[in-house]
Amino acid sequence: IHKMLPQNTFLRVHRSFLIPTNRIQKFSKQEIWLKGLSRPIPVGRRYAKEIYDFLTDNRQP
Repeated sequence: IHKMLPQNTFLRVHRSFLIPTNRIQKFSKQEIWLKGLSRPIPVGRRYAKEIYDFLTDNRQP
């Protein structure tokens, strides 16, 4: 499914989680908080560096 979605619109952050980038409220290397959710989404160790680098490089001013 991830390959069928628009690139840079969704991120795989864990084996079980694919998230929309426009809903990210805040993030760390261990968790991502999405707008509208009361609990954070875990970031898998396998994805942590890649996700953190992507999000810090594409951060809006």
